[in-house]
Amino acid sequence: MYKVLKNNKGSVVTDILFYGFIIVFVILPIFSMVFEQYILLLKAQAIKDAVDVTNLAAYNAMKVSDKSETKITADAEDIKNIYKPLLTLNMNLNSDLTPKENSIAAGKVEIINVTVYPKGMSFPVTCPKGGTISRPSVHSIIKIPIKHTLFWNVYRFFTGTTDDGIKDYEAHIDTELPYNNPD
Repeated sequence: MYKVLKNNKGSVVTDILFYGFIIVFVILPIFSMVFEQYILLLKAQAIKDAVDVTNLAAYNAMKVSDKSETKITADAEDIKNIYKPLLTLNMNLNSDLTPKENSIAAGKVEIINVTVYPKGMSFPVTCPKGGTISRPSVHSIIKIPIKHTLFWNVYRFFTGTTDDGIKDYEAHIDTELPYNNPD
C-alpha cells in the first residue's frame, strides 16, 4: 500500500474514488437498511405495548363475573364500547380509529378480534391464532398500517413503484391477567 501512495501515476485518486464508491454505494445503503428495520421493530414494539396496556385496561373496565365459564368475544357490544376508546387513547388515534398527528399508525386501525378468557374457564385453551392460553387472558388481534420512514421516496423514484409504502402490521397479543388479586 505504501508503494501505491508514493506512485505518481494517479493511482491515489483512483483509490480514493474506489473507496468513496464503496462507502457511498455499499456501506451506507446497508447501514440504512439495517437502521430502517430497527426503526420498524421499535414501532412494532410500541404497538405491542399499547395493545397490551389496552387489553389490561379493557378487562379492568369490564364487569366480568369471576364465575363466568365462557369466553367473551368482540361481538359483544360491551367489549367494543370499552376497548375502542382505550385503544384510541393508547395509540393516539381519533375516535374513528384514524391516526392523529403523532401516532405510530399511518392509516385507519382495525380491531379484528378481542376475546376475554375469564377466571372461571377451564384452561388450557387454544387462542384463534393457535397459541395456548393457560391463565385468564385477553386475546386481541389489531391491524395497524405503518409506514417506512427512511428513503421510501428515493426507492419509489428509482424503482418506479406507485406504492405508498404503507404496510399492514397485525399485532396478536395475549395478555395474561392478574390471577389472585382482589377486585
